Amino acid sequence: MFEIVATPRQQNGTVEFIPYDPFNPYSTVEGPHRCEFSKLDEIRLNQQLVWEIDKLCMHEKYQRQ
Repeated sequence: MFEIVATPRQQNGTVEFIPYDPFNPYSTVEGPHRCEFSKLDEIRLNQQLVWEIDKLCMHEKYQRQ
């Protein structure tokens, strides 16, 4: 898991990544009416370097109201 912090004093949110797996049925990257991400050469050839966002949590003041 990686955590992105905007300032050292205040945490504005976190992002959790998981390794990209083209066979994951829960992937948010591919699916009906979405890009065929796994068919791109750069993705296929470098799959061990590709991650997708699993969870994105933002501080309430940055969320749409």
